[in-house]
Amino acid sequence: SLSEVSLPNATSIGGSAFYYCGSLSEVSLPNATSIGSSAFSYCGSLSEVSLPNATSIGGSAFSHCSILKDIRLPNVTSIGNSAFYGCKNLKRIILPKLSQVNIDNILNGSKIITLDLAECTEITASVSASYPDMEDIYLPGNENDYTGAPWGAVNATIHYNCEFDENGIHVGADYSDFFDDLINTTIEEQEENEGE
Repeated sequence: SLSEVSLPNATSIGGSAFYYCGSLSEVSLPNATSIGSSAFSYCGSLSEVSLPNATSIGGSAFSHCSILKDIRLPNVTSIGNSAFYGCKNLKRIILPKLSQVNIDNILNGSKIITLDLAECTEITASVSASYPDMEDIYLPGNENDYTGAPWGAVNATIHYNCEFDENGIHVGADYSDFFDDLINTTIEEQEENEGE
């Protein structure tokens, strides 16, 4: 049974490529820029994901990854609908390059409670959207920059004028458990790039 995927030369992952790989626990795709729809859907053991250069995440790409807790997507600029649907343990997501955010695509069907959006300039959602689990959203701009934002859809504290570090995490965040893993992953990625 497949437990790890490490494809250093892959530049894209097709739709449903690892659909229902229940034993898959780790994914490392250092050069992949595109993740297809449902690529990792129902990977119920998936706990570690490294996608440092991905720019596009397809719809339902990580749906029902039930033990995934944190994910950082440092270069993603596009996310398809319900990308994290059914990720009942996914609490925190870091999206430093996503500027136009449709929260339906990120939050629909998930239990995410914290969003770090270091370059966000616009937030939208469907009229009927409701995300009561959301607790905190961290944004770089001031309140007037997001006058059309659908804040009624989220039960969250909105933090404006936030500063973010080089990892896209808001300054002052207590992400120690996640950040230790992030530092190790970042160091490994840098070493791999230097070795090429």
